[in-house]
Amino acid sequence: REELARQEEERKAEDKKRRQEEKAAEEETKARAKMQEEADEKLRDAIGTLRAVSDAVQAHEGYRSATKEESLLASRKQFESNKKKLKTDLKKCTAFVKKIKSGAAWSMKPDDITKDVASLNLSRYVEEVVTAILETKTKVTDIPVIVALSVAMHERYSDFLSNLITSLWNFVATKSKGDTEAVKTRRVYLRLLTEFLLCGLLSETKTLMKIVVDATGGKDGNYIVSDAHSVVAFSKQAAHEIFGVTPTSVRNAIAHITLENSKFANADSEEKNGSILASKDLV
Repeated sequence: REELARQEEERKAEDKKRRQEEKAAEEETKARAKMQEEADEKLRDAIGTLRAVSDAVQAHEGYRSATKEESLLASRKQFESNKKKLKTDLKKCTAFVKKIKSGAAWSMKPDDITKDVASLNLSRYVEEVVTAILETKTKVTDIPVIVALSVAMHERYSDFLSNLITSLWNFVATKSKGDTEAVKTRRVYLRLLTEFLLCGLLSETKTLMKIVVDATGGKDGNYIVSDAHSVVAFSKQAAHEIFGVTPTSVRNAIAHITLENSKFANADSEEKNGSILASKDLV
């Protein structure tokens, strides 16, 4: 009986040890899976950051090419020759303007709003389009669609861009202290004008740089920042393409991807070396 009892105790102890080992192995597997998931997410974020920068640079290059003088002349010549084939009815043109004024147009994809402009003859509605852009409540996320709209209009109507930019400058030049909505709009317009600069719609940089310098307090040499939000936004948006400065987010993304690649290369090398050693052992 004592022997049977001892054997039973040993069996229970072994079962307990086995369950503990299985639980530990399961927890380790879960921990590794979680670590791998987190690593994969960080890698995806890093790749996404670089892809976003690359896409933005390519988009800017495409817009700059489209807004060169020779390209504009060709676009406007083609527009004039096809003008009679385009939709000119009041209903469709006013509906397009209303879509902009209501802000509904900003939920469209850039390519879609470009197609809308290409299908209409808006010669009589240029000022209305400008006014609609200025009257709508604009957010930073709307900027890509506004840029696409502005490029499409500029390619066809020579008086569009000057009217829009003049109005934007007039608003930005007015400091709106105490008016929260006006301050927000001013910041969005600064972002929009910076994007115009990157896309070739704007060539004059003095006014924009003066506003940025004023915001940093650099004008009087005190460097007391009056609008840190605008300064940081401008730096993030324009530093890479205008000043050749790589943003911290991009440097971190490159460093992370490089590190992950080196880990993969080392693991691959170790696996190959292990295979070579194993084959030598077999010989």
